Amino acid sequence: MTTTYTEQLADFVTGCKLDDIPADVRDKTALLLLDALGVAVHNSDRPFVRMLADIVDRTVKEGPCTVIGSRRTYVAEGAALLNSTGIHGNDFDATHVPAIMHTSAVVVPTALAVAEEVGASGSELVAAMITGFEVLIRMGLAAQGAMHRVGFQSTALCAPIVLALVAGRLYRMPHAQMVSAAGLSASLAAGLRAFSDDGTWGKRIITGWACRAALMAVALAREGYPGTRDVLEKQPFGFYQAFVQSGAYELPQLTRGLGQEWETRDIDVKLYPCSHGHHAFVDTARRARSELELRPENIESVQLHVSAEARKWWFEPRERKYELRDVYGSRFSLPYTVALALVFGDLKDEYLDSREFLDDSRVKAVVARVSPKIDDSLSNANPNRLPGTMEIATTDGRTTKFDGAGHIAGGHAFRNAVLEKFSLNVSRLKPGQAESIIALATGIEKQPDVASLMRLLRC
Repeated sequence: MTTTYTEQLADFVTGCKLDDIPADVRDKTALLLLDALGVAVHNSDRPFVRMLADIVDRTVKEGPCTVIGSRRTYVAEGAALLNSTGIHGNDFDATHVPAIMHTSAVVVPTALAVAEEVGASGSELVAAMITGFEVLIRMGLAAQGAMHRVGFQSTALCAPIVLALVAGRLYRMPHAQMVSAAGLSASLAAGLRAFSDDGTWGKRIITGWACRAALMAVALAREGYPGTRDVLEKQPFGFYQAFVQSGAYELPQLTRGLGQEWETRDIDVKLYPCSHGHHAFVDTARRARSELELRPENIESVQLHVSAEARKWWFEPRERKYELRDVYGSRFSLPYTVALALVFGDLKDEYLDSREFLDDSRVKAVVARVSPKIDDSLSNANPNRLPGTMEIATTDGRTTKFDGAGHIAGGHAFRNAVLEKFSLNVSRLKPGQAESIIALATGIEKQPDVASLMRLLRC
């Protein structure tokens, strides 16, 4: 019998040992853990988490697994659902840009919940997270952005399959059960991007639901519920054929370089709580504001160099990207994120969540002057990978072109960015608490379990 792709991925997830993974990849994973924890603490008392927590209280059993920023504890399914929503709900979570995958928002909360439930060691947690990152990224790379282009959010679709394998490793499930769990997860996956142009809240919960679907499939598989073993490549109703009907996918990418090439190295930390594709433009806008000493009233026009596909994502439909029905939509409107950066010199949650800032007359005036300029040299495959080039015309007759900067994916700059962002996100914690969390998270692979870290997060 031919070995399926799911079986090969399960082999990698279960067989990869911590010593097989380069030290820099392990160190970066610890920082990604810290980054995710900080965002979850920051969001723990926000309405989109509180409302969900009230429902989870009524529908999920109590258990040993921590809800970050809360005294609540649930079975793994409930904790992962809430923590994932806390990590992803304001779009401040780390992303693998080429794959268009929100890696931390799904892998971290699922692995943490199961590790806490079973008493797994810190080293086992790190290995499980890295294998999850690697497989999830490859699932995105195999689709080459095609899922997004037809209206799905690839993280929500792909994550349940990967998370079933990650949880299966931590539960020490038999190989056949893991494969069944992954097959079942594919049928439970959901990820429609209907929210992308109206500011409604589907995106806030979409990664949490992926975690819950995976853990439900795992529970079923552990009881003997069978799942499709060739779900990824199956014809005509397999995963990739169903969600990428154009056939624009590469199944060999699922296993290419597994265990030798570490895609985790290319996961980016987010410096702004908005769509990752906006970050280069926000950076450019902040630099332009400083270098030109811009005042809103002196801005005649702002042209952003984008691909045709990026224009659809971030400028259309015009009546929703330039006039927000709900403030949450500001995170996915490039005219708004750029205008806020030009007016205030930064892009913060408080700007993106408040009508006071979004309806500021200066912001509205600049929003109206921001427009896309189609650059045929830019790829349509992944609008998140644009360089952030813009041209700004001012009332004194000058037009200045700025080229965008790159992403922060590794090295000292990555570590410093994570630490600075974490400190800002957890400013409400008691003195010394943040430092203790940093020490435990960055040194997690040396911990006998995750209990000490999770106790500090029950705040």
